[in-house]
Amino acid sequence: MGKLVIIICVIVLAAISAVVFPKDKNDDKVVSSKDLHEKLNEERKAEGKYSIPAINSGQTSTNTYARKDKSWSSVPDFFYKMIKGKDKK
Repeated sequence: MGKLVIIICVIVLAAISAVVFPKDKNDDKVVSSKDLHEKLNEERKAEGKYSIPAINSGQTSTNTYARKDKSWSSVPDFFYKMIKGKDKK
């Protein structure tokens, strides 16, 4: 009996929330990362800032930003640092 009351309460609350918070038209719109990236760059351009390149634009590998960062190292370099015991900065 208790489970039935809980189920009925959940159904009633779901119906009330559907009436109070109706689904918006834009909820079904699919937003891709490309759309978000273009919107971000438009906002940055309006503010007078430079545009940010896409991480995986298809022209570069996924570690493009890691290579730009000076802390990035290759697998052999990792083992070299591990054996030497120091970082070569």
